[in-house]
Amino acid sequence: MSEPVYVSPVQASVEAVRITGGPTVAVVTLSSFDGATEIEFVQPSPFKALESLIEDCSEIRVLDLNSEGANSLEFGRFRVELWDEKSTVDWFHCDSFKVRHRGAG
Repeated sequence: MSEPVYVSPVQASVEAVRITGGPTVAVVTLSSFDGATEIEFVQPSPFKALESLIEDCSEIRVLDLNSEGANSLEFGRFRVELWDEKSTVDWFHCDSFKVRHRGAG
């Protein structure tokens, strides 16, 4: 596997997961000692993996599938890995993602 293009802040905790439709977008709000971070995932799939964000997740890693020789079905997509302290607990793919950070106030 290649290096992640994004890794969530150290010791961040998931505060909220908001899901909207048309296209499906999952917005994850994390909080950490240096402020809040929002990550927007467009077209997450499999959708059921989002449950792990609330239950088991202590770190989010995003990998670019293009850098790993993606096949034509995965071209332009990202793999989002949900980690506990030691290993991957779940994953999903998404079409794109955006990260917005608001510093501690």
